[in-house]
Amino acid sequence: MPPKIDLDPYKDEIEDLISQKTTQAAIRTILRDKYDIIVSRTSLQTCLSNWQVISLSSSHTNRVDIRDRVEELLPFHNTRDILRILTVDGTPSSERTIRRIRGDLGIKLRLSPEEREQQLSDIEAILISEFIIGDIEDFGRRTLYRHL
Repeated sequence: MPPKIDLDPYKDEIEDLISQKTTQAAIRTILRDKYDIIVSRTSLQTCLSNWQVISLSSSHTNRVDIRDRVEELLPFHNTRDILRILTVDGTPSSERTIRRIRGDLGIKLRLSPEEREQQLSDIEAILISEFIIGDIEDFGRRTLYRHL
């Protein structure tokens, strides 16, 4: 059994890193690189719970970051572009994760025939009401009317 590692001398620095929302994996890397201390995940978690310091696990932090970034990108980019942007940002993800986030937000890429028909009738009703009110300018009104 390896000797017990005393992290008390580094408590202030670790708490400071936690307050900056640094992940536990990153803290362990910093301790290894800066002080040549190899700390297991469970040892760090035990110390944090003894100090009553609340931290986010790295997977939870990554999930929150990716979800926020995908929500921001969805209105403007397709799935392939979002994956490329996430990779450039340093938070690579998968297509499945993006589909799951899109589903959580209630965004569908494919509609059933009934849903598509309902959507077209809703759009037509909106266009007719705006035509009557006069909100649609002449250029778009004729094009839309011919299309429908």
